[in-house]
Amino acid sequence: MPTIPTSAFADQLQTLDHEDFRSFVRELWSLAGWETAVEGDTVVCTRNGRKRRLLVLPPGRLARFRYEPPPTGQVDRVVSPRLEDGEAATIGGTELTLVDAEDIRHRLVYGCDSAGGAQLWDGYFDVDLRGPAWEQSRDRWLWAHAALGAVSLVLVAGAVAVLVFGLPFLEAESAPESRVTTFDSGLDREIAVGPAEWESQEPTGIPWGTTVYAGTRAGTLKALAGKSGETLWTTELNDRLRTPIVANGTVYVRSVSGVYAVDALTGDRQWSYTNITGNSSHYDIFYSTSTRLSVVNGSVYFSDGEELVALDATTGERRWRVGTSTSVAGAPTVLDGVVYVGGLDGVVSAHDVANGETVWQKTDDDETFYSSGVPNVDPEADSLLVAGNSALYALDPETGETRWRFDSVVSGGMSPPVVLNGSKPLAHDDTANVTGDSMVYVTGAREFLYGLAPESGEESLRYREEAAQFYPPVVGASGGNESSASVYLVGQSPVTSAASTVTALNASTGSERWRLEQNQTLLAPTTAGETLYAGTTEGEVLALGAENGTERWRVNAFSGEVTGAVTVITDPLGGDSVDSRVRLGIEGHHDWLTDRGGTPTGNASGLSVVDTNVSAAVAAKERVEARVTLVNPGDEPDSTTVTVEPDWETADSPFQATVELGPDEGRDVVASFAAPNETGRRSTVVTVGDQRFEQTTTIVDRPAHQISGLDSPETVWADDDIEVIASVRNTGNVTATAPVALAFDGEVVDSTEQTVGPNETASVTLTLAPGGAPAGEYNYTVATGDSVRSASIEVLAVDRREDALPVVSQVFGVTLLLSGLALGWRTLTDLRTSLRARREPTES
Repeated sequence: MPTIPTSAFADQLQTLDHEDFRSFVRELWSLAGWETAVEGDTVVCTRNGRKRRLLVLPPGRLARFRYEPPPTGQVDRVVSPRLEDGEAATIGGTELTLVDAEDIRHRLVYGCDSAGGAQLWDGYFDVDLRGPAWEQSRDRWLWAHAALGAVSLVLVAGAVAVLVFGLPFLEAESAPESRVTTFDSGLDREIAVGPAEWESQEPTGIPWGTTVYAGTRAGTLKALAGKSGETLWTTELNDRLRTPIVANGTVYVRSVSGVYAVDALTGDRQWSYTNITGNSSHYDIFYSTSTRLSVVNGSVYFSDGEELVALDATTGERRWRVGTSTSVAGAPTVLDGVVYVGGLDGVVSAHDVANGETVWQKTDDDETFYSSGVPNVDPEADSLLVAGNSALYALDPETGETRWRFDSVVSGGMSPPVVLNGSKPLAHDDTANVTGDSMVYVTGAREFLYGLAPESGEESLRYREEAAQFYPPVVGASGGNESSASVYLVGQSPVTSAASTVTALNASTGSERWRLEQNQTLLAPTTAGETLYAGTTEGEVLALGAENGTERWRVNAFSGEVTGAVTVITDPLGGDSVDSRVRLGIEGHHDWLTDRGGTPTGNASGLSVVDTNVSAAVAAKERVEARVTLVNPGDEPDSTTVTVEPDWETADSPFQATVELGPDEGRDVVASFAAPNETGRRSTVVTVGDQRFEQTTTIVDRPAHQISGLDSPETVWADDDIEVIASVRNTGNVTATAPVALAFDGEVVDSTEQTVGPNETASVTLTLAPGGAPAGEYNYTVATGDSVRSASIEVLAVDRREDALPVVSQVFGVTLLLSGLALGWRTLTDLRTSLRARREPTES
């Protein structure tokens, strides 16, 4: 009699749950003479000493996705209730022999006793294993699959038609005729200028508070905001500059050509002195950190070749000029009415500050002095510390006699020394980092930092960094809760990939607090408060936290190399450099080095007017701005009255305000008011107290504002709104405000005003809401007083079928396609199995 076909046999196996199928497999192998046992999902079969471990897979499709098989080392065959492709199954990356439904049927029908096989089958299934019904069912099975295949083809073809041509039973109704809305001839609307306004704000465009000054080899001098690095002003001196220094509100900077004095607040040049020999042969061999000048007691001292020069710090006039018989290295040092200079020919000399006459001169033919010395102010015995080629000398400032000498362990130029007085404050607030230890710090040309006792030169500490070229060290606040100061070193090391390293050492012990590598070449550092500042050879200036080296800001301030060190002030109006490099006299200093007094500030009574500025050119009907920058240089609060009075009639002129400022405080007072309608030159008088300033404003015709472009979505739902972005261009040479309006369906639906700079384009965002307008094509219009531009948009009705037609068609088409493909795959799989079963022998 005919036997159940393979495909029908597989279908029957898949009706069992996992446990019944596992039991069926165990009994089938038992009929074949194997001893069997079940261990989890595995059937263990043993016969004649051979053992096979059969992993029985679950019948259901979803169950097989969720199923996690045991490790592959515990099984050697896989049993599946389905008809599978191939003769192996991959479990956990390992190929195992596969026993599928066809193999199971063959074992049951041909590998077992007929009665036993039939009994096993009947114990699990309601259909007969053998019988005449299976002869006709094979043909019916094939015809059923053929019908399913035809249905699958119809579904796929229908899906393609829907996706390409849409749904014919949801045809859109024709849209109404296009509606056009526009302005007749531009927007006839005046701008709203409003009443006069007063505003008081932090000074803009001038330094205020902590400010950093830096120069370049190309001659650019800049003031940068200490909090952010933002450029406050720039002055082009067109000369190779050295490190700047600030005294009494003036920035002094040495150059190849002379000396420049620049207002620290505004950047204006106050004077320049260029009557020098022009000998710049030693410009680059001296330490690049050097200011090459010092400013003490109202005089500027600097060297010019083999001469020493003194200038009036206020006017730049020369007070005296004397010979030194040597090329002076670095900046002169001033102490107790004497100017000290060191020279490359082994000469150190002392000169009277009044006339430059020589007080004493010391010559050492075997030595080269790279700096003019740093004073060690001591109640018992002051000394002048001068760096030589590979030694540091402590000289008696009155006679030049050597008190002690310290020799470096390596040859090469010693850096200018740093003297830390343990009983004096370091920071500009006169409180931070007072340490009980006094120390002299000096570096060799490479590798070593030494800490020496000031009174004897005895070595107290030594720090070594392999193959590093150090800049002169600087001592400053350590930040955080540290009580002792820090010594900061910047070095260039050829043995590491970093261009520069910054190292912070404990000033008392020499132990390393932190170390930072930089991919740019850093120049000499300086500190102010708890911040370390430095420039780079790439034109950057950066600020690091003294506590751990965290970068606070970094700006690309210049297009070329920064020269030497930067300097820092806290009072640009009348103050001095407060950074430790200047205060401790490392190659240039001011009065603080010797008297250790607080930073002097101006004591003038009354408020000072730094600047007044009234708009130079304004379009008719726009706002004129009058800005007055006031500072209080005194020690007491003060107030004044600011009055602004234009020569044309306004509703509320003259404008008047009272300004109150505390000591060292500055403010910008800004008044803005409407310009007249008539063009021409008009004047505005600004009065501050009893000071009167008059400035001229040119009133010009209002520039035209053209709409150069419109941007919006192509469609909008009738109950929604969208943004329309209009590009408005000011075609004139002055800033002006334009009214901008959006019209739709005969009504203005949105409007605003936009201020646009000269020859600039601004984006104006307007809102378009159809307000329930019927579906269809519309034109919307955007207009200024000088220009009109239109664009089209389609309004979609929420309750119309055509609005949802594209989405419905796509969803329906994709659903048909997926259904047809799934049915076709199933049909082809079963049909292939049925055809294979027809070729099997029948058993009668």
